Amino acid sequence: MGNSEGKHKYDVDPVPVEGHPLCVFGRQFVSDKPTLLHMKSKWSWSGDDFSIKNVHTGDTILTIKGQTMSLSDKKRMYDAKGNLVFLMKEKFELNDTQYVYGADEKTELFGVKSNFGNSKQHTEVVTDKGAKATIVSKASWGNAQCAMWIGEPKEGGQPIAGFKSPLELKNFYGKGEWFMEDYYIQIAPGVDQALVCAIVLAMNQMDESYKSSHSW
Repeated sequence: MGNSEGKHKYDVDPVPVEGHPLCVFGRQFVSDKPTLLHMKSKWSWSGDDFSIKNVHTGDTILTIKGQTMSLSDKKRMYDAKGNLVFLMKEKFELNDTQYVYGADEKTELFGVKSNFGNSKQHTEVVTDKGAKATIVSKASWGNAQCAMWIGEPKEGGQPIAGFKSPLELKNFYGKGEWFMEDYYIQIAPGVDQALVCAIVLAMNQMDESYKSSHSW
């Protein structure tokens, strides 16, 4: 994914969102404390189920039902109680933009678009309060590093999420099992965790589509 760049371009400290939260999928996905989520970096859409968990509490935030999906089919994400949170799919074969729909599977909430090479993504969302926000994300080759902002980072955008190195986390926390190839996503207070996960999943899916279309 894109060209490799220095770590400092992605090593952000997420800043809390004050006032109304950046919320799209529901206040149950918004915390008033910094959150660290664990997500597999490699999975099969048609394979086993897997969960996205809060590292500190062990609580499941979202679950992918593997048996309901395939690489070219719709992707469904559920909350810890088994309720559908969103559906993700591509509309056009020549456009790998990932479109996200609400629990009714009909209401389009937003699309995640990328540049050539998928090193930068743009997402236009509308919060539960009707406010519009542009989410910009950047990722290094292979998604090893990633950061998200509200607004363009070059224009003073506010950092809201970023990947953390498993090695750094292991050195900081010591105990625990840290998977070196997985994603550990730090999310700022006041930010919808399901929204961040949706963008990461879309980013990963577009990366797979990009690799497939450029394989010889």
